[in-house]
Amino acid sequence: LTALLQGFTTIATGPYLQKATPTSILVRWYTASTVDSKVSYGTSPGNLSQSVSVAGSRTNHSVTLTGLTPYTTYYYSIETSTAVIQSGVDNYFKTLPDPNSTVEEKYTFWVTGDVGNGSSNQINVRDRFINYRSNNITNGWILLGDNAYTNGTEAVYQTNFFDIYETNVM
Repeated sequence: LTALLQGFTTIATGPYLQKATPTSILVRWYTASTVDSKVSYGTSPGNLSQSVSVAGSRTNHSVTLTGLTPYTTYYYSIETSTAVIQSGVDNYFKTLPDPNSTVEEKYTFWVTGDVGNGSSNQINVRDRFINYRSNNITNGWILLGDNAYTNGTEAVYQTNFFDIYETNVM
């Protein structure tokens, strides 16, 4: 029945965040079917009063949120123009502080390279990182390359990257 509802789809990959600045962030995700893109957001999970929509149907979604307040936690939901696909308290990000601010906070980054081969070594490194960080937040992940062997297609990225890290690290 839900498959017949207009605008209904499921998340195939993501959401994940890129290009964070003090006043903007890029939200990306893939859907199982072609739909339009919408992100609703706000400073509390129960009040997502702002939104950005991108017209046109696609499976590869990319929405940039701008005009954000520096050093502020935002919650967001992934939507179409007619349905909420994903929402909840785990969908959040914190904008970076203003470069001229006096905020002092430690940030943790995970820096990796050659991670997309689907090997047991890849899984062992992932598991050791998860154990090392424990319950601490990872603020960013820098990928140095070779993220999806051998040809970098979406299918290879899904199998050798997103399937391995999505629910464990991101």
